[in-house]
Amino acid sequence: MADISPAKYFPESNTTTTPEEVDIVLGKTLNDEKKLELIAKLKEFSCLWETSSPAYKTDKKSKEKAMEELSEIFNFERDSLRSLIHGLRSGLNRELKR
Repeated sequence: MADISPAKYFPESNTTTTPEEVDIVLGKTLNDEKKLELIAKLKEFSCLWETSSPAYKTDKKSKEKAMEELSEIFNFERDSLRSLIHGLRSGLNRELKR
């Protein structure tokens, strides 16, 4: 089994490695096709992106359940997936401002 210890990939770091860093080290990223698939799946979970939805603002259980389901579908850590969704949303907002 391959050594994926943080010290091997981040020798200068004494901090705890985040799940996102582990996913990056392991080469787990989404290609464009998978990103489009993720966006299509996100449409099913408005509690994760629709800011006018009451579930977005107050229903943590449904948000956690949605993230868990997406993380299982795409085989990603929840924190990594949350970061990826944030990046997609930020990119969209940046493009809309142009």
